[in-house]
Formats: sequence, C-alpha cells, structure tokens
Amino acid sequence: MTYSPLTYSKHLRYFCFMDMKQKFGERMKQLRVSAGFSQEELSFKCDLDRTYINHVERGKRNLSLSSIEKICKGLNVSLTEFFNDERFNSI
Repeated sequence: MTYSPLTYSKHLRYFCFMDMKQKFGERMKQLRVSAGFSQEELSFKCDLDRTYINHVERGKRNLSLSSIEKICKGLNVSLTEFFNDERFNSI
C-alpha cells in the first residue's frame, strides 16, 4: 500500500501538534508540583475544571490563549517563564 505525500503531511502535522500539547502538559505539571499544588488546588486558582487540568497535563487538550493565561496566573509564572524551558527550544 502506498500513501500520497498529502497523507504523510497530515500525519506529520498531527504528531508535531501532539508533541506540543505533551510538552505543555509536562511543563505545567512540573511547575504545579514544584509549587506544591494538587490538580484540584490549581484548578481552583485558574477557575478551570480539575478534569481539564488533568487532560492538559496528559497532553489530551487543545488550549486557548485565555486558558494558557489562566494557568500561568494560577502557577504564579509569566508566559515567558513558562515557555523558558528546554522542551520548547526546538519550536
């Protein structure tokens, strides 16, 4: 079976995007744990549902800019500080 270049392109974009969600979730969890927050405590600080926080940490959710802003505020970090991590150097 052969695949067209378009099929490969769709899969490549999908895996790159999934990788970004995973990176974001790993960084969020790292900052949450280092701040000593449970997922429930962070969800309260961010005004987001606990299950949403869980899905973000597992790389299962697409985030809006407003959700990213809420998460950074809940973690008491700036956007610059959040993304200033080696995970995001290859973007």
